[in-house]
Amino acid sequence: MFLRCFIALFCAFILSACVTTETVRFTPSENQQLVLRDGHQHIVSRAKNTIVGIRPAARQIQANARPVYILNIQNVSRQPMNFIVANVTVEQIVGNNRVPLQVLSHGELETEERNRQTARMVLAAVAAGANTYGTANRGYWARAHAQAENERLIENVAITGQQNLAALEALVIKDHTVMPGEHYGGQLHISPPETQSGAKNYLITVIVGNETHQFRVTQAGG
Repeated sequence: MFLRCFIALFCAFILSACVTTETVRFTPSENQQLVLRDGHQHIVSRAKNTIVGIRPAARQIQANARPVYILNIQNVSRQPMNFIVANVTVEQIVGNNRVPLQVLSHGELETEERNRQTARMVLAAVAAGANTYGTANRGYWARAHAQAENERLIENVAITGQQNLAALEALVIKDHTVMPGEHYGGQLHISPPETQSGAKNYLITVIVGNETHQFRVTQAGG
């Protein structure tokens, strides 16, 4: 058991050492300002009725992975303002072209997580079956121990799935009516930008009510 754990940890360490990471830089335009929030670069865009800020969720983004941003919205008007996730668009600038990048909704992320849960349950069931088979001829106590291990394995997989769904519910941004004076925000998940030499440049456009905020992002290594 110790040897298997050691090998698994060693392989995880080797894989993590090979991960390439990138950082994000914003280029402010008119009515936008760069600020620091807890060591993160944060850009704030001001319009007549709304203030929108955005920053990366982590200090570094894994190359070829989905970028995740924290979007913050403030309604400074006297009227409710609707924020609709489907109205957020992202376009990668590739040469003279703009390539759309998908913005994933909470529902899409939840479906992905449920599918992963199903796959994890299948793998856990296979592992439990192998564990039971391996103790078939080893006596009552060995079989009882294997049964207890299997129950813990299935329970842990189920708990992990519930925790992941709860995190998505709590953290991912959703459609929301932002009331006067209210702050609202959450995670914005974007499909990975196309791989290209040099930096990856893209535009994140956020619409709140009838006001548009557009952010110019550069994602690059180093």
